[in-house]
Amino acid sequence: MKQFLFIITAIITFYAAAIAQPDTLWTALLSTRFDERANDILICDNGNLVSIGEVTINSIYTPELIKLTQDGTILEVIRYPDVAPAIGYEVALTQDGGFFISGRSDMFGIQVPYLIRTDSIGNVTWQRVYEELQLHVYENMNTTNDGGVVITGFLGWMTGFDIFLVKVDGNGNILWQQSYDYGNNDFGRTVVQCDDGGYLIAGSSSSFEPGKRAFILKTDELGTQEWYICYTSSVQVDLYDLVKSGDGGYIAAGRYEYTVNDDDFYIMKIDSIGNRLYENIIGGSDIDECFALMKCQSGGFLMGGVTYSYGADSGDLLLIKVDDFTNEEWHYVLGWEFCDFVNGIVENNLGEVFCAGASLSNIVSYDCLFMGFAYPVQDVTSFNQELPKDNIVLNCNPNPFNQRLALEYVLPEAADMHLAVYDILGREIQLLANGHSSLGKHTIVWDASEQSSGVYFIRLMVDGRWSMVEKVVLVK
Repeated sequence: MKQFLFIITAIITFYAAAIAQPDTLWTALLSTRFDERANDILICDNGNLVSIGEVTINSIYTPELIKLTQDGTILEVIRYPDVAPAIGYEVALTQDGGFFISGRSDMFGIQVPYLIRTDSIGNVTWQRVYEELQLHVYENMNTTNDGGVVITGFLGWMTGFDIFLVKVDGNGNILWQQSYDYGNNDFGRTVVQCDDGGYLIAGSSSSFEPGKRAFILKTDELGTQEWYICYTSSVQVDLYDLVKSGDGGYIAAGRYEYTVNDDDFYIMKIDSIGNRLYENIIGGSDIDECFALMKCQSGGFLMGGVTYSYGADSGDLLLIKVDDFTNEEWHYVLGWEFCDFVNGIVENNLGEVFCAGASLSNIVSYDCLFMGFAYPVQDVTSFNQELPKDNIVLNCNPNPFNQRLALEYVLPEAADMHLAVYDILGREIQLLANGHSSLGKHTIVWDASEQSSGVYFIRLMVDGRWSMVEKVVLVK
């Protein structure tokens, strides 16, 4: 069953906190008299945006699907009360242009996963509330190559929690389920299907060290564990999102917790067998939490969430762009009068980015918040800004090249620098320069006569903060 309702929408203007505005295309609120939040967003086959979240009416929360255009016009709101009370966490495209909607339902008095499959306009094809998965707390759903979905989360009760993985076919039938017990509390937060048909799960574990530590679990196509890595750290780390990096590896993002009231955005890159290649911690002296991660078409990755370190004390929307090596390129803080945050991010083929989240715009209840902006964003600062990055130049000529490549870099002032060549797996294969460099123009020639033809990355790091990367192609 689906429900339609009249809505009030508003195109509103936000202001960036203490930094320059990016090229914001529009911001929009779904503003009704109820508490509403958007948790995920995608671009459907007809080019419109579709978001999933929940609305709370008389203390009953119900999944809510919102359709809107890429210029921020809200077209339709559809609610699915037959699985309520329930929260809509993820929406994904089916192979025939419809939607999978997923999340947690309390229909049986305890949280269990649910799935709804709809046609392209949101009509229910089938819906399942999985009573047989009691004590399975839903965290994430992703589509699979065979037209079905895979669900992860954690299961258990007073004696501890284990990771679970459930495979569901395109008709909602459970094909198999697996659980993974490492001794204490283990939480599966996000899952993706690998190129070999298996699955990668990310989350946090307290089975090997006190507090939460990030882990990655690799399984085969039937959910049988192939390998598991729990990454040691001096503080608690919880991974919330995971995407393919495009070079055979993966990027995971989440929360880095120094103390109870001091969290930062955390991002790491791993190779195909779980080796951690790069990591970065970005944030301020208060709570900054990452809820969403996206691979950018132009390179690098975009994270979204909330900040209490920057902008208003009540919490503002925070976007952070990093390069392929997880170095921060810019951040953007955006807020209204009260709390605003991002839960989902998507990019169209023009490089425009659309965000979904919530805004506590009227003190009493949250409204669904949507925003579109032109990407790449210009004139936006970094948390670690000292050098004016726009005046740092890195040029590689010719490109493509044969054996010898001229690298020209320009520094606006004297600084420590590191110039190196990396292969497509992100491994440093040759150091070209490292140390203190004077201001002005410098030229270094890379002799690649001993390297194989292929794609390489030239990375210039300045003062350990600014990073510029150029992709080059060696043709012999």
